[in-house]
Amino acid sequence: MQNAKRKRNSHGVFVQESNIEIACLFCTKKFKIYPCEQKTKKFCSKSCKHNFMKNKPFRGKSFVASGEKSPTWKGGRWVCKTHGYVIINYAPNKKIREHRFVMEKHLGRKLRKGEVVHHINRIKTDNRIENLILCKNESEHRKHHAKLGKYMRRKS
Repeated sequence: MQNAKRKRNSHGVFVQESNIEIACLFCTKKFKIYPCEQKTKKFCSKSCKHNFMKNKPFRGKSFVASGEKSPTWKGGRWVCKTHGYVIINYAPNKKIREHRFVMEKHLGRKLRKGEVVHHINRIKTDNRIENLILCKNESEHRKHHAKLGKYMRRKS
């Protein structure tokens, strides 16, 4: 019996397993596998597996989907883990902090160099225009923090 594989059973005795015939997921060609390979072996060859993975974008690691094609797409808006601000994609390969984008749209112009957008309630993800103040420079921004500091201490 040449199609059988010798294996030890739970008692340490050699037993022979017979082959199972299955169809390749890519070319549908029939091929034989051992019963223990049923969960893992799905292709008749490495080239079939490679071609299958290449043609199926979300099944293999050879293709990484990005943007709207990604299964983890959240509308181009996420919170930066480092600073806590909401970042948005507003054009292909263009990212901006959402509070700056909201202020630019409200003003109808790009923010000038040095201008700082301040969150009144200090919640970095609350980007409503009512919660934002435009400061001319960093020192004016620090004054807002000093003035509010007495009443609104951060909870650490």
